[in-house]
Amino acid sequence: MSVRERQKQGRRKAMVEAAAALFAEHGYQKTTMEMIAVRAGFGVATLYKYFQSKENIVRALTVPDLERLFADNERIIQDPPADAADALVAVLRNFMSWCDSWRDRRLLRLISVPGIPEYQGTLSDVVDWSDAKATEQIRDLLRVLQLRGQIPAGVNIADMATVVFAVFNHEYLLYVTHDDIPTARVFADIERMVRTLFGPWRTHYASAEPKAAGLAQPARNRAGRRRPLTKIV
Repeated sequence: MSVRERQKQGRRKAMVEAAAALFAEHGYQKTTMEMIAVRAGFGVATLYKYFQSKENIVRALTVPDLERLFADNERIIQDPPADAADALVAVLRNFMSWCDSWRDRRLLRLISVPGIPEYQGTLSDVVDWSDAKATEQIRDLLRVLQLRGQIPAGVNIADMATVVFAVFNHEYLLYVTHDDIPTARVFADIERMVRTLFGPWRTHYASAEPKAAGLAQPARNRAGRRRPLTKIV
């Protein structure tokens, strides 16, 4: 990387960090491009050369982190934990860890809830993209688990992914719209619901394990005693 490119990256980073601090202090609506330029130590014209609007600065704040988050989840999807519920919990934990990294939930609301009047129309494309990507990753993980035999073959994976994302999104929206709710509590609720969803399947497959292993179910003789299992050839 050339010296000039490093300088550009340094300026861009300073501008983004200045904006993040001002958004936390004053909120998105009250922060102006002029305030960001002053805090970053550049002229307003220079700031506009790098970012044409506050929305573009917020994109620079969020999209790279989201891309790293999705990359981390791809690694889980490629080699998920042995237990199906643990695998899904691991992916959803990554989502909540990203949320917890934000020091100000007002900015998180900005990029998560475009329907709130204060933020109407702001970054709705990023919200749509991230929601679609999250649903896609949940679906991909569930498909891997189904191929492993940990989810019944007849389950519609697309529908299940929609349900799981809806559960996560409901708790997530509670989190971003209530500053007093701790992250740990929200994730505990998400994990409980995920494990509730997988519980009946775990019980089903545990009870069906002899059949899966190619064994007949134990029969009883006239005395009521269980006969030994015999291998099905």
